[in-house]
Amino acid sequence: INAEYGVYSGNVCLVTPAPQRKYKETLAKFEENPAVARIEKIIDVKKLAATFNEPVACRALARTYDAFFVHYGIRKFPAQLSGEWVGHARSPIWMNSKKGNIVGSVEAALRTTVMPRRGFPSVTVRVGHTGLTQKQLVENIITAIAAVDSTTVLTVKVCGCDSKGRKAGLTVHCHDYISEYPDMKKQ
Repeated sequence: INAEYGVYSGNVCLVTPAPQRKYKETLAKFEENPAVARIEKIIDVKKLAATFNEPVACRALARTYDAFFVHYGIRKFPAQLSGEWVGHARSPIWMNSKKGNIVGSVEAALRTTVMPRRGFPSVTVRVGHTGLTQKQLVENIITAIAAVDSTTVLTVKVCGCDSKGRKAGLTVHCHDYISEYPDMKKQ
């Protein structure tokens, strides 16, 4: 879901293909860009796998960063960023390769949110942070609701922020009525 305004307010960990030095050097040229300045750690997939290979280490990594962006050059999703290790609140964002350059991809990723289902009847979709104005937050909410499949939504609730006061989200309670009531599809 591509929001109108930034969804993440905190620090970012960028996961890149090996070697990470190439990406650090490229982004160092744009360090005055506010989006690039938010990237606190750049790590390649090989170092990620070697350094964070136990659940305790992965959870510590997850608590350290507000968001994880996965570079579009990575072909296989890093296991360290999946499942319970990272938690449901920090679903990694795949960067878009169509933005032309890595800076454009980072800027776009800051406005991107995901709706992870993972088999649960309700999920929280992050739609902003407390640094946004009320109007910006409303626009992000409208964009997120428009992107959700209307056949599976039971209710949508706007929730507050986390313990550090940094994020706002939509709790989406999902149910597939079409499979239970096929006549609804005709309507």
